[in-house]
Amino acid sequence: MFNPERMRSRRVALDLTCAQLADRMGVHETTAWRWENGEAVPSIARVAELAAALRVPFPALLRRAKSDDEYAVLFGAETVRRRQPGAPVFDTWADAREVADMDGLVAGVRAAQREAGKRV
Repeated sequence: MFNPERMRSRRVALDLTCAQLADRMGVHETTAWRWENGEAVPSIARVAELAAALRVPFPALLRRAKSDDEYAVLFGAETVRRRQPGAPVFDTWADAREVADMDGLVAGVRAAQREAGKRV
């Protein structure tokens, strides 16, 4: 999951303004500012570009997880969150896991409803 605080600290360490970073990435300054302030979350591809622009490895811009499974759940939860304006940012593994479990249940119910509708 993207960590805006790490983005900001690295940008400051490189003595770059938000406008300079945005220019390096080919995005609008407002976009970079929104990423840095947690108002928007960049796509995984943009995080990779951001890591290159900030000269850090990709994982340096992500929140820490204890295992690869946790990263998978965090990315899934973050993807869902980005589709829902105003949704909370997941700071803990437990929060992300809870949302991922709920999303799985909802998807299962919807699939069952679609299947039931086809049988009628």
